[in-house]
Amino acid sequence: MLSPSTQPPDQLQRLTIALDGVEGMRLSHLVLLSRLQQALEALPGVVSAYVSPRTEMAYIVYNPAQTSPSSLQAVIRGFGLEPGIPYLR
Repeated sequence: MLSPSTQPPDQLQRLTIALDGVEGMRLSHLVLLSRLQQALEALPGVVSAYVSPRTEMAYIVYNPAQTSPSSLQAVIRGFGLEPGIPYLR
């Protein structure tokens, strides 16, 4: 099986998830979001993740054969945030 980074682009999915519970741009929130991004990137099947403090959204490219939106949401919940409904982009 190919690693996530070598998957053909048509087999990868782009997902956006809103992050409820982040309010303001305090340093503690920036640190939390940075750690969340690292945790998402560490999941098997995740090719890239970007967590934007400005939009309070997580942008994730992943291989659906290796992880699922519910797994991504569980990581977000583990950081004390409530994930919105994921949508493909």
